[in-house]
Amino acid sequence: KTVSLLNGLFSMIKFGLANCYDGFGENVGSGGCRDNGSYQRASGILEFEPSSTLSTDIIDELATLMTAGRLSERNREIIREAFESAENQEAGLRIAQQLIVTTPEFQTTNPIKFSGVDRELPEKITPSDRPYKAVVFLMFGGGCDSFNMLTPYTCAPEEGKDD
Repeated sequence: KTVSLLNGLFSMIKFGLANCYDGFGENVGSGGCRDNGSYQRASGILEFEPSSTLSTDIIDELATLMTAGRLSERNREIIREAFESAENQEAGLRIAQQLIVTTPEFQTTNPIKFSGVDRELPEKITPSDRPYKAVVFLMFGGGCDSFNMLTPYTCAPEEGKDD
């Protein structure tokens, strides 16, 4: 669900409310899904106009709108660098919005505090020498046709077993 949400949010930021790349909308316009700010296939768009042209002011304004001002200084700096490396301000604005929706501050309502400490790696689990059986379940999209079914090619029982 998280990946689907991010795909939908990214699509809405880049292409407007359309079905481009798993977006939330339907295909109402014509043309392809191009990240050029034209929003050809969109039935609605995000129309944020920053009140300043300075990258720090724009990021601060987005942080206020999208995270209630909780965006950390570390994340603001990363987003500001990406904004400034974009080919133009419009593209930078889309990149900044996409980066903000991936931050923990956007995904939660609690204040985020970075500890600065790396997490400990879990101990490696040594594999067992015992044989095991596994149930493998494959979920294919589509109906039950011959292209979506796996059937055993051979099922010769092992010697001494009545499987």
